[in-house]
Amino acid sequence: RAVAATAAACSAALLAVLAVRWRAVAALAAAAAEGGEEQEEGRREAKVAQPRRPAVAVAAAAVAAGGGTGAEAVRDLEDFGEEATRPERLGIGEVLQHWLGKKPSQKLKPQAGGCGCSSGAQDSESYLPGKQKVYVRTYGCPHNASDGEYMMGQLRDYGYTLVDSMEDCDACVINSCTVKHPSETRAMNMVTNAQQAGKQVVLAGCVPSSDKKLAESLEGVSMLDVTQLDRIVDVVEESLKGNTVKLLQKRKEAIPDIFLLSDIICGFPSESREDWEATMALVRKYRFQGLHVSQFYARPGTAAARMKPLKSNIIKDRWRECTDETNAYNRNEGLEGRIERVWFSATEEERGQTIGRTKAFAKVLITRDDTLLGRSATVKLGKSCKLHVEGKVVGDVQ
Repeated sequence: RAVAATAAACSAALLAVLAVRWRAVAALAAAAAEGGEEQEEGRREAKVAQPRRPAVAVAAAAVAAGGGTGAEAVRDLEDFGEEATRPERLGIGEVLQHWLGKKPSQKLKPQAGGCGCSSGAQDSESYLPGKQKVYVRTYGCPHNASDGEYMMGQLRDYGYTLVDSMEDCDACVINSCTVKHPSETRAMNMVTNAQQAGKQVVLAGCVPSSDKKLAESLEGVSMLDVTQLDRIVDVVEESLKGNTVKLLQKRKEAIPDIFLLSDIICGFPSESREDWEATMALVRKYRFQGLHVSQFYARPGTAAARMKPLKSNIIKDRWRECTDETNAYNRNEGLEGRIERVWFSATEEERGQTIGRTKAFAKVLITRDDTLLGRSATVKLGKSCKLHVEGKVVGDVQ
């Protein structure tokens, strides 16, 4: 009985406390409502006293003040007409979501093949260009490696953070190669893995440049032709917004002083005399700055190994003809007397020289100066031969 009486007394005391608090809350709510009505009445009186500007004028004024477009600048719906309703009141933590254009529980919808991203305060940072993490993976030959380094430099200079793994990135750039089938297969497998991991994917290099059917079949993957690599920043930026970009048109602008290198294999089994004459006409016309000439040798297990080979003396004669033609001219003669920027990267120990390259890849030798390694300088080019140009630094070391 004593326990029951104590419990009853506690319950009565608790109910009394709750009643007092409820009356206090009700009083505050009534005061707020009364204040709100007075504020609304004051607003209506002000509007009667001051003529309303048309919605178009309001929007134009907002644009003139630097607010962007009218729809973006005018946030007060009352300025658009008497029938417009006020926006919903925002609670704690909802203001940022309102200005971002989404509710706290809302998901961003995929755009043009993109993947959805969670909303919230973090999204305002993830859509700022140059603030995300990018992983660049290159497959294939040294030329592809050079293209990969170029794209990484462009992305880094713009502000993106380069990471070493797909798991840590927001966007994955895959620089593909088609010289060997395994390289192409690995690149395409990585495209699949990156998409499954929810990453934005950009496929660059030889695969999208050479396989149009593949380019059409891949959904949600941005693509970049090898002639469009200077636009990698634009493509990554749009991909991170959820857009799919495909720049597969080949640029055909003339490039002055282009440095052409090539390989020629002499004596393929089906090579006719007419074929060889066409090859030599090409060599004489373009006078390649770098030309690697070799004789054909069949690899076991290949289709060419089953073909009837040319006579060995014919193969050797063609190799000698092409080699002699290549050695007959000085491909660097036109550089003599010019002033070029040269990037230095190596040292010739025996001759005491520092080795550099012009933008067009011409080899330049200067008197050894180890302080120039990894840097560039303005160089006046002098005596030349078919392999290199001698030069002298004249200033502007960077």
